[in-house]
Amino acid sequence: MEDNAFCLLKMREDLAPLELHSAYLQWVDGAVSLLRHEISESDLDDLVLTKRYWILQSMHGSALLPDRMKDLVITELEGRQIAVGLAALQLAEQIERWARPGVFVMFDTSVFIQHEDKLESIDFGQLLQVRAEPVHLLIPMIVIDELDSLKQSKDKHVRWRARHSLAVLDRLLPNPTHAALLRLADYEPLESGGIPRGEVSVEVVLDPPNHVRLPVEDDEIVDQAVTAQVLAGRPITLVTFDTGQSMRARAAGLRCTKIAQPPGDPPEPA
Repeated sequence: MEDNAFCLLKMREDLAPLELHSAYLQWVDGAVSLLRHEISESDLDDLVLTKRYWILQSMHGSALLPDRMKDLVITELEGRQIAVGLAALQLAEQIERWARPGVFVMFDTSVFIQHEDKLESIDFGQLLQVRAEPVHLLIPMIVIDELDSLKQSKDKHVRWRARHSLAVLDRLLPNPTHAALLRLADYEPLESGGIPRGEVSVEVVLDPPNHVRLPVEDDEIVDQAVTAQVLAGRPITLVTFDTGQSMRARAAGLRCTKIAQPPGDPPEPA
């Protein structure tokens, strides 16, 4: 896609204004067809369907001076070449970073608040039914933001768990663009016939520049998990306590571990 934009720029002197305009619109159509199922609508708008595109699209057959139209197309193509090139570079870096071995898992906010164990004490092997495989925990930025909001909760337990979880993550991730080690591998149980545990690493999944979140936070988390699954080239397991979130995840084709909570005693009859 980036190469096609570059080719159009190289041919700009050989193409008449209307020919370049038509070739640009065809490039956009091809880019949309290629990307519509790979990235979100907002990211597609940022990369390809920009405001200038809609202006240029409406200019077909307009009375605008041909040279002026050509200048506008060239300016837009130069901008798209830079934007697409940068996005491709960031995508390649992300794919390389997630080429690590192991099981990938994503927590929603409910796990940090409702799990009986705090983050550093969770038995990931038991939770995910794995043995010595490394586990890589992904935390979407929207979950960090939700925890930040819960620091002001009126519920004392919720408030404390949110603050504690954020403090742990802040300590582990001084550079939020890099993954960190949450727990070392433990092979000592093998000596007594027990189950070894692989290392656990953690990473915050930052929002891409100019990313527009989905209006429903649970939908945004599922969308982030689906995107991560494509880039990592392996299944992502979403862990949640919430039934609605579990249904959303399974409907999107994700593996989902829903942690059950005992319902407690039924209410006394009135």
